[in-house]
Amino acid sequence: MANPGLAGSRERSTESRPNPGPGPLSGNRDFLKLWAGQGISAFGSLITRTALPWAAIIALQAGPLEMGLVSAAQLPAACWGKPSAPSAP
Repeated sequence: MANPGLAGSRERSTESRPNPGPGPLSGNRDFLKLWAGQGISAFGSLITRTALPWAAIIALQAGPLEMGLVSAAQLPAACWGKPSAPSAP
């Protein structure tokens, strides 16, 4: 025998169910632009973090001290996600 209190609460929960929304984000053009832009930005950041030390070694013939300085300049961006140079007002 079913408990009438449970059956009543089950019916009430279906009535107050929230609206599922406009649909999946894959159909939202603005979201797709944002997602693509963030992906391209992340890829560019990865290339920069990889290419900058190699450019210092190959093109500038950088030694251990200069490579340490290059690594130290990249540290703030790696830790906080911000460029090490101050931005212009």
